[in-house]
Amino acid sequence: MGVKVAFSSVLAVTVAVAFGIDSYPPPQHTHIENNRHIPDAGYRWTTTPHEGVSWFRTEIEVIDSLEERLRLKLGVLGKEVAWNPGGPHPRIAHVRAAGQIGEWDADPGYTLTDKWEPKVVWTPKQPHPAHPHVIASQVEGEWVPEDGYISLDSDSSGMAVAWAPHQSNHRYPHITSQTEEGKWRPDMGYRFVSPEQSLQVVWTPNQPYPTHAHVISSQREGHWLPEDGYSWLDPTSSSMAVAWKPRTASRFHPHITSQTEEGKWRPDPGYSFASQGFAVPNNMVRSVMGQLLQMEKVVHGWLGVSMEELTPELASKFGVTDTRGVLVSDVVDGSPAKIAGFQQADVIVKYDGKPMDSSTHLHNTIGQTPVGKKVTITFIRDKKRNTVDLTIGERPNWESQSVKIVWTPEQPDPAHAHLVAGKVEGEWVPQDGYDWVDPRQHGSSVVWTPNTISRLHPHVLADKKEGNWIAEPGYRFVNPAIATSWDVAWVPQKPHPVLPHIRAGDLPPILWTPGYATAAFASNSAGD
Repeated sequence: MGVKVAFSSVLAVTVAVAFGIDSYPPPQHTHIENNRHIPDAGYRWTTTPHEGVSWFRTEIEVIDSLEERLRLKLGVLGKEVAWNPGGPHPRIAHVRAAGQIGEWDADPGYTLTDKWEPKVVWTPKQPHPAHPHVIASQVEGEWVPEDGYISLDSDSSGMAVAWAPHQSNHRYPHITSQTEEGKWRPDMGYRFVSPEQSLQVVWTPNQPYPTHAHVISSQREGHWLPEDGYSWLDPTSSSMAVAWKPRTASRFHPHITSQTEEGKWRPDPGYSFASQGFAVPNNMVRSVMGQLLQMEKVVHGWLGVSMEELTPELASKFGVTDTRGVLVSDVVDGSPAKIAGFQQADVIVKYDGKPMDSSTHLHNTIGQTPVGKKVTITFIRDKKRNTVDLTIGERPNWESQSVKIVWTPEQPDPAHAHLVAGKVEGEWVPQDGYDWVDPRQHGSSVVWTPNTISRLHPHVLADKKEGNWIAEPGYRFVNPAIATSWDVAWVPQKPHPVLPHIRAGDLPPILWTPGYATAAFASNSAGD
């Protein structure tokens, strides 16, 4: 046994010297693990071992440290290593070699926190690199269809997917997928915040319910109420059926009340319509007042778009050379604009041949357009100029701007004869020529007061007969044949109706001269 050990030792030394173990360097990018040289992480062997390795491994016994070194040296003779893209990291799960030497990538669904010192975390919502519309779920290692898509696999693996209309979006609440792939629509009562962030929505009060007439969104998110002037047919049920309710005060516009005819409104006693809530240009005043007098409402043209001002940044993005234009932020379903094919992010630059430089300009121009008129609109979409012809509709009741009314002095009280609105809002006073029966307690009883001066018409007096008026002494009515004319004129030399031998002087208003009237003059002393 001792002879064998001695011989093996000599053989090991001889082989070590022959192969130059001490001077032979180990391959780069390798390290010793379990008494073997192996490639570093990310590398692989590119050649086979030296041909003599198997003979030495089988014939040489490891009897001391020198022989062990010999085995290690012989185990790597003739081998080389190279970077191995795509190869898994030997110690860190879900990490693989990247294309660049020394860099690392994470497996699908994971995010690399440091490409030099590889660490990974599972990242929900991350898209799968090999399967479109598949994303990482909240559970590590699990994949699910993207919002709007459903799995086609029977085992619900989620890798084969298809677009599914009428699906809720889990990432952005209150929007639903439409028939066209990739398109979304806000749920009822919501609207998109802006075309720039089209999947974010906001609750919008006074928006119509699309399937229930005269029902609108309330100020409280998720709740609906009858349109102004309407009430629930059955408030105790979930039914959204409504009916017009006459003689009901408006919820939105103070001092106006619904009339018997559906959709008609009238100002409360003492008030009158002033104008629509938006600024009415001078050339609209006559038309607006005529409509108010005739129909007790104002009819406006309607396009059916929500508008935003065009900033320089938006103008550049949408291909407009300057900021003269109006950005369409939303299009109302069923509106003339929707029927004509308008979309979000369209930029209207001309309306019926006229350049539009602001949303207010376009809004007022549309409002002035007669209902039913055909107009041509020029707009920009995808940086290309387009034109479309459409017919202007009538603005729905739910989209009407705030109606302004004003307290109107001298307007008669419909419930009390000979009472009119006073100068102070809400105050009622006796009609011109009348006074309270009991001045200490006004109540509603009034009486005609002859010989009192009109508070509305200078130099006019109440006559003895109720409702009749006469000119003050020294005056006469300019147009006595016209009952509504209150114009009076001073009449020089006209006798005083009460004081004898006094007549009007040459200058008004109260200049009387002494003297006697002629018989002809005296016969007309009662006044004109």
